[in-house]
This record gives sequence, C-alpha cells and structure tokens, in this order.
Amino acid sequence: LAVTQFSLAVLFLPRNGVVVTAAFVVMAIAMGAVRLLWIPRITASRRTAELREGRSTLVEQGRQQRRTAVWFVVALVLGGTPIVVAWFLRW
Repeated sequence: LAVTQFSLAVLFLPRNGVVVTAAFVVMAIAMGAVRLLWIPRITASRRTAELREGRSTLVEQGRQQRRTAVWFVVALVLGGTPIVVAWFLRW
C-alpha cells in the first residue's frame, strides 16, 4: 500500500520536490512500522515455539532482527539518495 501511494504521488501529482519527499517519508515510515514493529509482534509465537523446540537460539533471532534493521536502513539510504540529490540539483 505504501509503495502504491508513493508511485501514484510521483506519477500523477505535479513534479514538486515537497510532494515527492513527503510521499517518500510516508512510504518509509509505513514500511518501517510494518517491518520493524508489526511483523515481529505477529511472529512472536512462532519464534517462541522455535526456541522451545530448540530449532533456534536467542542469538540467532537477535542477529536476524539486527540484519533486518540494517537492510531497512540500507534500503532507506539507497531509496532516499535520489531525492536528496534532486533537492541539491534544485529539482
């Protein structure tokens, strides 16, 4: 939904730097909330069951959460770089 919102804002709204930047910020917040807050909450029972059965450890799960956060930041930087460059080039 966030990606669709961003795509529609970029394609159909006037080529205004503020609009594109705001759309990107909304998309990043929505995707970050889903990936870093909502998904861990809904998968907590599965992770607990894996711990009980010995299929994973707390160290593995912590590593996976850190990896997820790092990749989210990398994607945010890569996605935001063209917008920052466009602001410096005066859109």
